[in-house]
Amino acid sequence: MPSADSMENSHREQGETANIHVLVVDDDSGLRADLADFLRNKGFRCDAADSAETMRAMLDGGLRPEIIVLDLMLPGQTGLQAVRTLRETSDVPVLMLTCLGDGEHHMAGLQSGADAFLPKTSSLDLIETAMRSVLRRAGLRRTASQAPGKERGGPTSSSGTWTLDLHTWTLETPGGRQAPLTLAERGFLKPLIESRGRPIDRSSLLKAMDKPDTETNRRNLDTLARRLRRKVESQTGTPLPLTSVYGEGYVFTGV
Repeated sequence: MPSADSMENSHREQGETANIHVLVVDDDSGLRADLADFLRNKGFRCDAADSAETMRAMLDGGLRPEIIVLDLMLPGQTGLQAVRTLRETSDVPVLMLTCLGDGEHHMAGLQSGADAFLPKTSSLDLIETAMRSVLRRAGLRRTASQAPGKERGGPTSSSGTWTLDLHTWTLETPGGRQAPLTLAERGFLKPLIESRGRPIDRSSLLKAMDKPDTETNRRNLDTLARRLRRKVESQTGTPLPLTSVYGEGYVFTGV
């Protein structure tokens, strides 16, 4: 019979995961169903897809998972290709599973944009533990008692400045209009806003976003900045006061 402590821990974990939405992508119907059922029993909300193409269609249709568990060896577009494509528009955390155990594929998975990598022979409990670790690092783990949007993270700006709300993942213009942010956009803007007009180099920005300082990630950072400028102006009608500093990085002048 389970102890009182183990039952309490189980109930607490289910409360913490009740609002977390997982997308499982695997072409093996048995493994896909087993993992999805296991996660639902653990309190996660879970959807499943049998290919990268199906996953893309679900995301394009409005599905917004907070973590994706993705098989490396998929028919059609592979898991590596799927993550690279996904990273062009989204920073949803990805836990990659594979039957290939060599370090080369592990490295390729992480370089493509995956957040963690496990062999498919891993137990369901280990997969869940790895998911929780990725979610904690991404700042997505929530408790049942937490009320998002009640607190403001980062600087509490006064009227006439921009405000980044870390709980609701929104950027508010001086005029009060808001733009929702992705995980990477939030991680990118936080140190810039907190620097209050001081330029921050690309290496420091990548470190703040928990990403390695590589040429690929530096290029991705510039792509992120361009996309963020377009997005904020399109959604709020206000140009984002984000300026690139030649040879250094970026500066946010709206605080």
